Amino acid sequence: MGVFNKLVLDQDGLLVGNRQIEASQNGVYFSGNGMFGSDLVVSGNVVVGGTVTSSSNNITYSPGMVIQTGYVRSDDRTTYSSPGSGDGTLISALNLSITPRFANSMILCHWMINGEIHHDNTFLIFKNGLLATDGYNLQAGNLQGSGYVNAAYDPDNASTPSNYNIMYAGFPGGTGLVTYGVGIRSSSATAYTFALNRATGSIGPGGQAENMVSIGIIQEITQ
Repeated sequence: MGVFNKLVLDQDGLLVGNRQIEASQNGVYFSGNGMFGSDLVVSGNVVVGGTVTSSSNNITYSPGMVIQTGYVRSDDRTTYSSPGSGDGTLISALNLSITPRFANSMILCHWMINGEIHHDNTFLIFKNGLLATDGYNLQAGNLQGSGYVNAAYDPDNASTPSNYNIMYAGFPGGTGLVTYGVGIRSSSATAYTFALNRATGSIGPGGQAENMVSIGIIQEITQ
């Protein structure tokens, strides 16, 4: 005969108890719409012959999924001071903000920055308006010349800007709004000027003074 080892849902509700079925048929069966009021834990495979839909913004996540993405674009042709001391200057036009859905998520940032500055400078990572504790070389520490990405060698810093691609991964450890950004700092006691989307010597366009665009992308990735 049959055994009581299969849970069957008819129409729109969950039947209380088990249904008598064939001993070789184990599992959970839906003959209509199934509803669970608590967690469903599956230790084996889940085979779906149709479509799984969700209501009320309930979404299924798995580790490594990108669950939200933000974007910033700056066409500003402006300048930022790169100081010869302290924690540098935030390039605020490229700030990326996100509110994580999960406290243990990884936040991945990617900036494509166009601009020009003397080569004795480094780019830094900022978090919530301040220099991030991992926004520079950790072995060197928070010192002049210790940064996240170095400026390109440019003996003529008055024309033909450079392009920088900067990637950063952080774990904010909460679900509150967090803002990441890129900063600039001199590698010595000499202060310099970073020109965003333009050449240092001219706002352009024309001649050797090109104008560009800088962008940033931020993503939350489940763990």
